This record gives sequence, C-alpha cells and structure tokens, in this order.
Amino acid sequence: MLNREWILAHLKEAKEELDKTIDRIETDEEYDEEVFKIAIGHIYTHLNTAWNERKAEIVGNDNAWLFPSDIAKEIRTTVRHMKRTKRACRKKGK
Repeated sequence: MLNREWILAHLKEAKEELDKTIDRIETDEEYDEEVFKIAIGHIYTHLNTAWNERKAEIVGNDNAWLFPSDIAKEIRTTVRHMKRTKRACRKKGK
C-alpha cells in the first residue's frame, strides 16, 4: 500500500521548490549555476524520497534520497532501444 501522506508531502515540497526556481530564473538576472545546483538537489531529493519510500511503513531510510535504481534501469533500457531504432531507421533511409 502506498504511503500517500508521505508521498504527497515530498511531492508538494518538490513542486514548491520547482515553482520557486522557475520564478527566480525568469525574474532574477543574478540567478547563477550554484543557486540552481542547490535548487535542483532539493527537488531531486524530494522526488527520490517520494519514490523510494512510497511503500515504507517506517520512513527515514538513509538512502531514500538517492536516484531510484529501478527507474534508472528503465531509463537506460529505453534510451538504448531509442538509439537502436534511430540507427535502424538511418540504415533504411540510405
């Protein structure tokens, strides 16, 4: 069963930071890469924690903020498939 309350708390935190980051990039000429790096880290931490602890009954896993390995594996598989498809399409076009 999903830990809805925990997931929502982290998704809302990520959304708040994302909205704030977008606003600052649009309006603050002094906004720099260092500030952006911190903001993105904050966003990723909340998204990753929401995913990694989505079913946790006890939250607070030290590794919950890490990029989810199951999602990373799916992304790598998808990217490889897209590259193979693109190469095949180019060969057919020649």
